[in-house]
Amino acid sequence: MKKIIALLLAALMMFMLVSCGDDTNVRGEIGGNDATNSDAAASESTDSEAGLELGSSSNNTYENKFLGIGCKLDSNWTFLSDAEIREANNLTQDLLDDELAEQLENASVIYDMQATKADSSANIVLNIEKIGSLSGALMSEEEYANSTLDGLKSGLESAGLSNIEASVTSVTFAGKEHAAIVVSGEAYGVKVYEKIVCFKKGKYVAAVAFASYVNDTTDEMLSYFYAL
Repeated sequence: MKKIIALLLAALMMFMLVSCGDDTNVRGEIGGNDATNSDAAASESTDSEAGLELGSSSNNTYENKFLGIGCKLDSNWTFLSDAEIREANNLTQDLLDDELAEQLENASVIYDMQATKADSSANIVLNIEKIGSLSGALMSEEEYANSTLDGLKSGLESAGLSNIEASVTSVTFAGKEHAAIVVSGEAYGVKVYEKIVCFKKGKYVAAVAFASYVNDTTDEMLSYFYAL
């Protein structure tokens, strides 16, 4: 099961890195230099001027005030510690606040949370991607999800997943409707189910991946999240 978890973690990182693609392509998809779109993107950016912050996990609860979400898990789950998350992002523990803020601002993808069930039957991963540019900020969550679909399927196939089915849908996450990619397939003879929820926050997109093995428990895992 650990091999499958490692496969899906690698595929999620690939999902984040191929998502937006070239600015020119994005600009074409969303209507070029239209002034109305530009005004809308500027307004959204203004609404989220606060810099990106890492979330924090304690007492089996994860919260990220920047994203405005939290997740409460029972004792059958284990979160990576804040120190382990920092290490995964190559962020040292002794960074001053302004140094940390600068590194987060310059990062293209931040790994913010991972939780794994004790029997390794399910896991949750949250990554945050900086889409940044005006054209990227104009993408809807559905457009973002659709732009990743082919790359995600190819990455999963390359990593060893077979019989893959993937589509974009809408789900309720932390009390709101968001775009999500629904994936099913097989790895090492085990049935794999995954939902990747995409939601925007200013110039960032968070991708929350819920994966379960043998039985599909992704909808149950969605219910663990709440709005702050």
